[in-house]
Amino acid sequence: LQRFLHENVYAHHRVLIMQEKAKRFIRALFEAFTAKPRQLPPRFQQWAKEAGVPRAVSDYIAGMTDRYAQEEYRRKTGQPEWSGGCSLGNSIFTYVGPQLTTTIAHEMTHLIWFEYMGRLNLDHRWVNEGLAVYEEIKAAGGSARADPFALSRGMLRSTPLPLDQLVHLVPATERERMVTLWYAQSQSMVAYIIERGGRMGFSQFLAALRDGKNWDEAIGSSFPGQWRTFVELEQGWERSLR
Repeated sequence: LQRFLHENVYAHHRVLIMQEKAKRFIRALFEAFTAKPRQLPPRFQQWAKEAGVPRAVSDYIAGMTDRYAQEEYRRKTGQPEWSGGCSLGNSIFTYVGPQLTTTIAHEMTHLIWFEYMGRLNLDHRWVNEGLAVYEEIKAAGGSARADPFALSRGMLRSTPLPLDQLVHLVPATERERMVTLWYAQSQSMVAYIIERGGRMGFSQFLAALRDGKNWDEAIGSSFPGQWRTFVELEQGWERSLR
């Protein structure tokens, strides 16, 4: 996935052209504000006195471009506040910002998922999103600091979501706190399945779901000797958190 993204997204000639245009635009803003720092908002003028004009101008431009990009993305897609990107059809919608690389990895996983799984089954949503976050963390280097849901990991030990809620929760309709916990648990369970059941077992698991098997059938046939049912898998995952 990382090699594909580098060759077909990050190094694509249109992306490189837009990057150069963005660099020239931001450079022009920097030079204009540095030459006339009194154009900065009052709090950034005060920050310029403390940290220096170049630092204050850099911080102001970074915040300005991020806010504009986020607002434009949400205005055009109608996505909730917590969303950093979405995939629709064969397209990815996101915005330039610090999380662009990991967001593209996340959304590319969704595109590959739908290409492989063929049809939409909402009961499989947690596996889809859990795998996307799993790839997102890998794209960021795999460290704990790269985990977008690190602060929710402690809650999983004390109050994990029950299976029915994990399977049927609809993120777009829930409060951000619940959505964050759902994403964290989905990723944690997918990572547990891959690490304990192996990549081959996980691919067989996805194939079984694609072929219409229920959770217990898919788990039992894909991970013989490891788990027989969804409940056994859940219990093993909860023990791994202690």
